[in-house]
Parts: sequence; structure tokens; C-alpha cells
Amino acid sequence: MIYTKVETRHLYLETETSDPIDMYGKYLAKPIVKTWKEQFIDQDTKEQVEVERRELLMESGTFIGKDVLAKIQFFMQADGIESVTVSNQRR
Repeated sequence: MIYTKVETRHLYLETETSDPIDMYGKYLAKPIVKTWKEQFIDQDTKEQVEVERRELLMESGTFIGKDVLAKIQFFMQADGIESVTVSNQRR
């Protein structure tokens, strides 16, 4: 008989990392969101207004395999994402 380890909520581990080795084989605990600020001129008041923009790059619960890890590394280099939060279980 083969026994496998059952992951329970008591064994849930969540860490924030920027190391690809620590990310591989885990799940995203929090979504990866790119944020930036844009400025534009309001047509009614002619004042400059600053707006914060957000773009969802990856959703939480995504398994980090080779392809997803390559995308995360690209986001870290190109979009300025500093680190991601990963976990050992999908939530």
C-alpha cells in the first residue's frame, strides 16, 4: 500500500520570493498585478490629473511550471515586478 502525504490547511506555507528556484513547482498565493500611473489633462477643467492603472498579469492559484516561470521572469525584468508570493497549496 502506498501512502501519500495529504496537504492540509495546517501545513500551508506562503512565502514571498524573487528566486526562480523557490517558485518552481508551487502555486501563486496572490495575483501578479502590474501598476503604473498615467497623467492626462481633464477636458472640462484643463487640469492635469493623475490616474493609477492596474493590469492583472496572472491570477492566484496558478501552478508555476516551466512556461509560467518563464513568464514571471519576463515580468520581473520588463515590467518591474520585484517579487511574487507563492504557496505549497492551491487556494
